[in-house]
Amino acid sequence: MVVTQSCTIQRPVELPSASAESSAPARKPDGVAVDLEGAIPPPVPTASTGAGVAALQEPAAPDAAVAVVRAFFEAVRRGDMPAVRQTLSADATFAPIGTTAGQPAEAQWNRRMRKIDYRTLGGSALFLENNIEMYRYADLDDLVGDRPARPALMTAHDVLVRVPIVTTRIGVDRVFGDEIIFVLRRADRTYRIQGVFEDFQVP
Repeated sequence: MVVTQSCTIQRPVELPSASAESSAPARKPDGVAVDLEGAIPPPVPTASTGAGVAALQEPAAPDAAVAVVRAFFEAVRRGDMPAVRQTLSADATFAPIGTTAGQPAEAQWNRRMRKIDYRTLGGSALFLENNIEMYRYADLDDLVGDRPARPALMTAHDVLVRVPIVTTRIGVDRVFGDEIIFVLRRADRTYRIQGVFEDFQVP
């Protein structure tokens, strides 16, 4: 009986040489996320489709416009000039209704509140929010009905607010005109008063 033994031939392990490694295609780096935040321009109210990258402002709600008007009248009622100033733009103007030549609104109201003690109004209603009228720039392209004329300082993104005044007198003394028209301009997510129009002369 013949017994045969199988044997396994061990072959030497071949390691890649330096020359082989250099001939292999270079490994490309992994993808890297790019933060484009620094390239985004400041927010604007509107932008054209050809403007490239644009950031649009979030529209301010109509309630924000009413809130500024309310804050203005409450500050006047308290005789609080610093609070009045907070509702005004730095270059806000005051003028009679229908005119363009005005004066700085802050100076006008400062002088007015030194002459008139609005604190004596107490809790008297100055206006009714249900009677407030609000117009965008395009709403005033055509004067329909008794819509107010668009003031020259109003821009395409401003809002015009007309407020009929309920209490125009303290006793026999007139302290407000029959109505006040405000031009409001965007300031972040709220508004500031850019123009005040009223038929009233400080006594």
